[in-house]
Amino acid sequence: MRKPKAGIARRGRSIQVPRELAGLYRFLGGHLPISESFDLAGFTEARQDYNSYLSDLYNEWFPKARPCADEYIAQWVFRNAVNVNDLKTYEKCILLGLTRSSERIATSVASLWRNHGHTSDAFAVELALLKEVAFEAVLVVDEAYRVVEKRAGSFGWGRRNIVHSWEDFSATRDLLRAHVTAGSLGQFAVRPASVMLLRQALEKRIKYALGVWAVTDGQGNDLRTPGRAFIELLRKAPMGAIELPIPVHSFVRLYKWANRYVHGGQRPHVWEMETALHILRPLFSGATTSGGWSQSGAIRISLSYYAQVPDLLVRMLKRTHDTVKVYRLDHPESEFM
Repeated sequence: MRKPKAGIARRGRSIQVPRELAGLYRFLGGHLPISESFDLAGFTEARQDYNSYLSDLYNEWFPKARPCADEYIAQWVFRNAVNVNDLKTYEKCILLGLTRSSERIATSVASLWRNHGHTSDAFAVELALLKEVAFEAVLVVDEAYRVVEKRAGSFGWGRRNIVHSWEDFSATRDLLRAHVTAGSLGQFAVRPASVMLLRQALEKRIKYALGVWAVTDGQGNDLRTPGRAFIELLRKAPMGAIELPIPVHSFVRLYKWANRYVHGGQRPHVWEMETALHILRPLFSGATTSGGWSQSGAIRISLSYYAQVPDLLVRMLKRTHDTVKVYRLDHPESEFM
């Protein structure tokens, strides 16, 4: 079987992906936004090529694999940590999970088109969702290829495993204005649910500005680190150690406001949500720095305080460096001053 061509993330080099994976993604992209001319036969062909590619790859890599139930796959896919000796089993379940998820969505797409055509809101949603999954398939294959074939992997079409805080912020804005189907049981909760994503964006904005990617215990398991820990590192920073484009007290106040809904269920007014986004927008909009415009430039941090962050975080968690490890980002979401 022809080996898949992994994506190349390096700048200045062409990016190649397996034809079968690219075919479905490009087909879907060509039919969004939705029109009356959706080609069901073309979709079926692209869908079959995509599934056959993943199936052939799975059978080649795991020829002796037994049938796996969805529950078994879930046990591996949603694990907090995976032993190095179990990586092949993990990647096997990841590949299976991707294939089954893709097929479930594709089945829904075909059914909705046959029954409702382009007039169905759900059809457009499912089609866009399948496009996203097809995009992610390149990353999944790259990662599995690295584990099974033991070669250097890449991120395919420039896909990242880090979702930046400004992307969360943009999604929050989009969710606030999302179209909601009339009569949906969740229509009353969709817009205020954007506050949950906003709260995450605020936590990650400070966490990533401080250069923290992850915190684990001594065995490499993710350590629950309350978002308020990073907020405290912001509040208690020496004067001049961190510069924000909005007052720190405004940031803290809006963070607490978001928590009232997340933890207490106090539904805010829509105009309150819009106002919060308006106030916080400079925090996620980037800024011009000495090196030019930077998406991370809205927050500036001193090198000395940045270097202290791991020690301060360990002490805040009331642990020692033997029992906790702080992983730093290669490029924090901030600029040094």
